[in-house]
Amino acid sequence: MVVFDQKFISESEADYSLVGDKIIKSGGAQSSYNLPNEFFNYVTEKKILIKDPTIEHFRKNRDGDAYVPNSDYKFQLGPGVLWLIGDEYGEGSKFIASVSSTNGKFQIYRAVYNNMADNGYKWFVKLYDKNLSGNQLILDINESEKVFTLDIKFNAIKQTIDPIETESQEEESESEIINIDFSRNRIVFGAPGTGKSYRLEEDRKIFGNNFERVTFHPNYSYSQFVGTYKPVPTSHEDGDGKEVHDITYKYVPGPFMRAYVQAKRSSNPYLLLIEEINRANVTAVFGEVFQLLDRENGESEYEIETSEDMRKHLVKELGGKESDHERMKIPSNMYIWASMNSADQGVFPMDTAFKRRWDFEYIGINENESEIKNIIVNLGQSEQEVNWNQLRKAINNKLSKDCKVNEDKLLGPYFLSKGIIDTSDDEKHLKNNKAFLDAFKSKVIMYLYEDAGKQYKQKLFAGCSDYSKYSLVCDEFDKKGEKIFGDDILSYADNE
Repeated sequence: MVVFDQKFISESEADYSLVGDKIIKSGGAQSSYNLPNEFFNYVTEKKILIKDPTIEHFRKNRDGDAYVPNSDYKFQLGPGVLWLIGDEYGEGSKFIASVSSTNGKFQIYRAVYNNMADNGYKWFVKLYDKNLSGNQLILDINESEKVFTLDIKFNAIKQTIDPIETESQEEESESEIINIDFSRNRIVFGAPGTGKSYRLEEDRKIFGNNFERVTFHPNYSYSQFVGTYKPVPTSHEDGDGKEVHDITYKYVPGPFMRAYVQAKRSSNPYLLLIEEINRANVTAVFGEVFQLLDRENGESEYEIETSEDMRKHLVKELGGKESDHERMKIPSNMYIWASMNSADQGVFPMDTAFKRRWDFEYIGINENESEIKNIIVNLGQSEQEVNWNQLRKAINNKLSKDCKVNEDKLLGPYFLSKGIIDTSDDEKHLKNNKAFLDAFKSKVIMYLYEDAGKQYKQKLFAGCSDYSKYSLVCDEFDKKGEKIFGDDILSYADNE
């Protein structure tokens, strides 16, 4: 029997801590447990835990395949865990873990367990929500009986069956505490069509309705993002009872200030979601708020002074006196996520100081191709059957190898939307091939002609007798299909 007992639950790994004789809400919970390196090395070397590529889990796109117990081993919960979360979790409990792509640590994530359909994974959600920092995690491997046991030793005195039932219970009773297993300042970036907005939309669902979305554009400003005085129409009755319309000025908060107020009103997480963050001049848009992006345990490390207009607004929304709001920090439960495409024309560059305050998450050019791998399209007058994903890859490889175009200018799997490449019942042929042909000309060829391949038209459109005009290339596409890129274009698909 081998026991790994060197793991103690830290404050960042627990929602609750024991301070004196009171159980209080901890700050900056990371919603996962880091498991010891010695444990990971032992169980993987002995093949007690193995990678299972068939399991779909919440972090698969980021961390890859999950580790689960070998089929020869039984996973079970120890008596300490069952005392804390309830004996009903004693049968059928399951274990899943992954190596974090962010810090390389072997972790078990609350979000992963919570999003698994099988109820056998729900034990960790309950354990994470009830466990206290300072308690000891016991990982017991019995190789002779082939049993892997996870247990808790209670070093935090006065641990109770339900630590949530404390003085903080009254505050949290109206809404369940949500654990967010993502960075607070997060930018998802990649080539067009890789699924940046889709990933953020899927991930933001964990916030429920606690979010606000904004799209940046070249004319977007600080006053729109944070807030400013604006003319507002009003109406009132005069002495004769007639309605009089007038204009007054009042402070109108922008999405940042609205999200800040919502986060301050509750301990539940709140998300500000920014689409196309680099389409605006972010340094000018964020202004002094830029200083707040440095975080320590989730909260802004530095504070900024508020304007008189802000203070009056915060008094109105949050109560207190103006002196209570002279300075502000982003609270630990406020998240700011954004999508970014550095390849688009007309985007603003980000300086290094701004970039280093964010965690960047890259989506590879072929990362989400699985759903389009078998789609067949009919091209040209001969209606030649062509695999759409192979053609996309071939165009990308020709752009990158022959034209030396950067990856962020290539075509992602969903450069053409799901509606355009929707398939019939056989899940191969398109429901509307004409819609695909029209979209290919108006989106793919237009993008290649005017942007990604603008400087390399002769090489890219090698199969066209005349590529001097966009309309001529489209005419040849109607006749030749994929051969506008050269008779050998599909051979590029295999030339990774």
